[in-house]
Amino acid sequence: MNPPKNDKEFKELADEMIEWFKEKDNIYLKNFSVMKGFPATSISKYARKNKYFKEKLALAKDIQESRLVQKGLGENVSPNFLMFMLKNTAGWRDRFADEKEEKNTPSIKLVLKESKSEKKKSKSKDNKDQINMFEDDEKTK
Repeated sequence: MNPPKNDKEFKELADEMIEWFKEKDNIYLKNFSVMKGFPATSISKYARKNKYFKEKLALAKDIQESRLVQKGLGENVSPNFLMFMLKNTAGWRDRFADEKEEKNTPSIKLVLKESKSEKKKSKSKDNKDQINMFEDDEKTK
């Protein structure tokens, strides 16, 4: 297949891609490109060149992800293979406990200050310590 050259050809290819996905057995986007006779890497190149194609590609990827999840929920599919496919086609990834929910989440720092009553207690304790030191000095004399 020759690459699309104008908006009309991009639109035709994008619509054909969505039509292809209407068939329930069509799950994997790469199969569409193989069937059409062009490398799968061309799909993202076409999306950068044409806005309509980009929108339809986003829809096709959503359909692909949805179908993979549905397959995993309803059929005997290896969970490991399903996760592999979702990680490689839909951007899924493992989340670790120490990761923040969002990358731009501000961090919160708590600074504890002594209350007035704690300061008074601290001062009276310091005074008692000083008095005890003074008494100890007096005893050694």
